[in-house]
Amino acid sequence: MENKEKKLYKIGYLTDLLGITHRTIRYYEQFGLLPQIKRTTGNMRLFDEEDVALIKKIRAMQKQEFLPLDVIRDRILGKKTEANTNFIALMDSSATLPQEVIDELNIKIIPLKICYENGEYLDKEEIDLKQYKENSDKGVHPQIKGLPASDLEKIFLDLSKKGYKTIFSFHCSSDLTSSYKNAAKAAHKVSDTVEVIPVDTKSIGIGVGLYAYIIATAIKEKKSKEEIKHILSKQAQHGCQFIAGDTLQYLFSNNIFLKKDSVNQLASKIFEFKPIISMRSVSGEIEIEALYKNKEETVRHIYELFEEEMIKRKNYVNKICIFYDYYYAEAKELLNMINNLLPTVPVLITESNILLSEFFGSKSIGVAII
Repeated sequence: MENKEKKLYKIGYLTDLLGITHRTIRYYEQFGLLPQIKRTTGNMRLFDEEDVALIKKIRAMQKQEFLPLDVIRDRILGKKTEANTNFIALMDSSATLPQEVIDELNIKIIPLKICYENGEYLDKEEIDLKQYKENSDKGVHPQIKGLPASDLEKIFLDLSKKGYKTIFSFHCSSDLTSSYKNAAKAAHKVSDTVEVIPVDTKSIGIGVGLYAYIIATAIKEKKSKEEIKHILSKQAQHGCQFIAGDTLQYLFSNNIFLKKDSVNQLASKIFEFKPIISMRSVSGEIEIEALYKNKEETVRHIYELFEEEMIKRKNYVNKICIFYDYYYAEAKELLNMINNLLPTVPVLITESNILLSEFFGSKSIGVAII
């Protein structure tokens, strides 16, 4: 995926670029033609390239086809009468969200497979985080795989029989498991029966959960399918999370970042440092952003990265969530720091899960932004 920074523009830039007035842009927004306009915490409008393209399209349909705005809105975003409850959001069990949010928004969970030498178990159904940690303490670590495409086909077809016509299926980074790849195969197989939109979030844990949260909320608000797809496209440009994992030694033992021959060139003392990892939806890259010596430095480093990200975004944010494994006190400290910076933005906080513990260690903390 192209590693291209997504730019955000103020309304004055658009008026100069497109030769229209502030009033016209505001009217388009009020009329429902510009959904999901971003705003800073100070309520200033921010526009991205998709908004620019959408305004150009609206202007062309006005000038070339002489269409009224209500017809243009229905063509672009779908008729409001078409909005229904035949849509559903799924997420694989790598995702984390508070259980009350999952229940309220009717988000369905697709279990991952936790594979040990003595057997395979469905995450959250046949094995839980406590059992995983007992094995981990004994030095026994599993492989984590996505459900086979054939199993996913059955899940999608069962949802179709229940009346769902469009399924939005969110998966952890394809660099970590086969979850997305298998879902894409299954979606293709069932395409004659039900529309499945698999999404490689290039994320993990709460990063996956936030995608499902936003789309499930749009479904609950009875948005049209076209508008939901538009929301998804826009949010995918700005997903970002920072994770403070266990030691570098643990991190590299999973072979996510470096090949073994590269790891062996590093001095052993380096492995005692604890890494902070970033995952970004646009680039899809997993990178080490910083190293810290102890947990006391963890919150400060994560907050500094978060603060830098907010400056890049001109303080635009849709949802924020903090997740933790073991570091509960530090998670609360990070929550207080973010609340002081962005007092009007609600922040979710939730415990981690098996996948995060396996890839980043049993002592981790992070923040996801979308």
